[in-house]
Amino acid sequence: MDDEMLIHSDLNPANLIVTPHGLRIVDWAWATKAAPWVELALLVQWLIGSGHSAEQAEEG
Repeated sequence: MDDEMLIHSDLNPANLIVTPHGLRIVDWAWATKAAPWVELALLVQWLIGSGHSAEQAEEG
């Protein structure tokens, strides 16, 4: 996994807060270093687990 960067790895609605200054991501307990695409792959799994089809999850 080249191009390692800090990713959240647990993005979900409970970890997103909208403020007057923009979107804030909270609860970084599962943060890790990984390639940026790993975050997107984890989001697809969360969307499927929430009832979306695989096709809908991939469309984003």
